[in-house]
Amino acid sequence: NRQGATFHNSRTLFQLVDSLPQPPSWNCKGYSIESSIPDAPPQHVEMFYRDPVEVVRELLGNPLFANDMIYAPRRRYSSSDMQERLYSEMWEADWWWETQEKLPRDATIAPLLLASDKTTLSQFTSNTKAYPVYLSVGNLSKTRRRKPNQHGMVLVAYLPSNGLKALIPDENKRRSSERQLFHDCMRDLLQPLIRAGREGVHVTCGDGFIRRVFPLLAAYIADYPEQCLVGCCKYGSCPRCTAQVSQKGDYQEFPPRLQSDLDPWLSDSSADSLTGEALHDYKAFCKSQHLIPVLHPFWIDLPHVNVYDTFTPDGLHELHKGIFKD
Repeated sequence: NRQGATFHNSRTLFQLVDSLPQPPSWNCKGYSIESSIPDAPPQHVEMFYRDPVEVVRELLGNPLFANDMIYAPRRRYSSSDMQERLYSEMWEADWWWETQEKLPRDATIAPLLLASDKTTLSQFTSNTKAYPVYLSVGNLSKTRRRKPNQHGMVLVAYLPSNGLKALIPDENKRRSSERQLFHDCMRDLLQPLIRAGREGVHVTCGDGFIRRVFPLLAAYIADYPEQCLVGCCKYGSCPRCTAQVSQKGDYQEFPPRLQSDLDPWLSDSSADSLTGEALHDYKAFCKSQHLIPVLHPFWIDLPHVNVYDTFTPDGLHELHKGIFKD
């Protein structure tokens, strides 16, 4: 009482702690992987995940980030004559301006940054691996977002990291199953973003204002092998343009990859009927574009997204290993 405490015993203290705002809860979803070995039972794997829309709410509503959040695109110039643009933050990019024009007048874009990579936790015992997925928003300044102690990048999922070698001995079939499992998990994880990206969600931001937020995938942070997995590209091809493997050193521009090129086979109306001749045509098109015919990639239904434009540069695999052969 002398200290002015609002609790009188441990029970009321715990009740006060439980009444504090809670972070997005964790969920679990199971998947069954069929074995290629006759009479072998299927393997059950699990994904642990959070609702990405609730994670966006938590980031935008964090009062500690209120002074570092930007909710509308801006243009910055090197001088008063406005001849040279400067780019240092996501809200200064042309993408934000162009996308803003496609949305309602009261829309606030929350550009989503996703990052994923399988990580080895221990090599001394059982070679244990984890497959984390992180999420952040481009509204937050990079000076806060890139500091681990600021928690601007939020862990949003653990994908299944179990190896399928014992279940599917054939290497090609095993890679195909692992690739399809990745896209199935990511599609379930990001499912809430489809409706939120089309209709918007009302979010109470850290500055106290309520905004109609449209969470849209803007950047995918991944190394080159992960980019090929996400974009369904064959290893060795370019995940951003249609250049052939033998043309990657040519001094010319090639047409960019477009997610919309896959719509005739993978749109909402045609994905369920992808059999027979349609499946054959889809595989033939993917072969001509150096793509892998994954059924229903996770990004195909996300609004206002061309996944091939979201990949960030990978200095290790593209420069050191790809050019200098370090």
